[in-house]
Amino acid sequence: MEMKGENLKEKETIFNEYSQMIQNNKPIKKRYTKKVFKEIEKKWKNTPYSIKDVCLIHQSNSMIFEAEIHVVSQLFRQAKTPLNTNEKKSGRRVIFDKFKKNFHKPAFKQFFEDYYDSIFKDLSITMHATPSLDTFKSSLLQYDFVTILYLAEKSLERAKWIKFIKKNAFQTYTKTLIDLYFFSLEEHVESTLRKQPKLKDQKKDMKSLKKELDNIKHELRIAEKSERKIREERTKLKNEINQLKQANEKLNKQLEKALKEADEELTAFIKENEDQLTKEKLEKEQEIKSLKEKIEDELEFYNEQITLLVNELEYARRQSFNENSENSEMEHEISLDLCGKKVALIGGNHSKKYISKVKEYNGELSFVPVDDYYLIPGAISNSDVVFFLTDVAGHKHFRCIKKESKRNGIPLRYINSRGLATFERELKDYIMAVSSEQLAGNQ
Repeated sequence: MEMKGENLKEKETIFNEYSQMIQNNKPIKKRYTKKVFKEIEKKWKNTPYSIKDVCLIHQSNSMIFEAEIHVVSQLFRQAKTPLNTNEKKSGRRVIFDKFKKNFHKPAFKQFFEDYYDSIFKDLSITMHATPSLDTFKSSLLQYDFVTILYLAEKSLERAKWIKFIKKNAFQTYTKTLIDLYFFSLEEHVESTLRKQPKLKDQKKDMKSLKKELDNIKHELRIAEKSERKIREERTKLKNEINQLKQANEKLNKQLEKALKEADEELTAFIKENEDQLTKEKLEKEQEIKSLKEKIEDELEFYNEQITLLVNELEYARRQSFNENSENSEMEHEISLDLCGKKVALIGGNHSKKYISKVKEYNGELSFVPVDDYYLIPGAISNSDVVFFLTDVAGHKHFRCIKKESKRNGIPLRYINSRGLATFERELKDYIMAVSSEQLAGNQ
């Protein structure tokens, strides 16, 4: 079966090669046939029409080009689409084009389907039965392959027949699908199956298209105006965005500056408070230290007072039991002489009697009244011994006297009474203690 459209085949190399191999009776491997079949099957799946319709058009093509003209004319007349004189004279191609032009009409198409069913009645009955190899071989001897394929596509047992044909005539089936595919392309089967508009309808369509075009132009003008407006709005928005960006940058700078200042203020505040806390801590520590020293001084002061009281009691006890004879002898043995030593007496108000008493023992007295607190350091630094009347002076005097005596290395003696006799007794004890140390040193 040869068909027109060889130029289309050339574009499909694999199909062209396969068809040539079939025509030249060259041996073809089944694997290659499967490959070609797979490709042509893809082509058919992508077409908007069926193999059955293409087979029907192909059958009609063969009939129009091969049958007597009066037979063809009679069929068209029976299909209620008679051929006019010009169409008959113009040739088979014009008649076939008319066939394609009317093929979309259901009645026209159905007429030719019924016609082929009637002339292939025996084969049609056979194709509705279960396929068998004998029936198939017998059919191939009487009918061409396209006719068999057409009736197989129409069969109630279509799936079984197609499977059977593929199994028993795989190469011929593949070659026929290729030929039918290129026939459909050459004859523009896709447009043939669509309804062809009438001239009147075409004019209406033109008017409709013109009106639609006018509407499109009108909408386009509106769209252009709208686009101009959108561009203007876009420009306006762009300017506003730029202004907002500038304002945002300005605000960011202000915010950055404010944050920096706040950070500096916070740092300064923290530092200031840290310094303040440190200062308060140091002051508190100093206060505690001073309080501790004060308490220690007071404890020492009271201890000295206790010592003085103990000494007073001891002295009173010795006086009561006349145990002072040994000291008296010592006083006669040791010369009670201050040898010009300077004595500082702090406290009291009657300086003359104390001065006289010190002179009796060849000494010099520096008297500091209790009210002249500021004279204490100078008096102590210029003396050899310090006597402190604890009964008169307070803790303030005690701390100062103790500090200055210690700093200058001056011996300090406490007197727990403002009486002159007590002072003289302590003065004698001092002279005797110094004299005893000197005697011990000489020995």
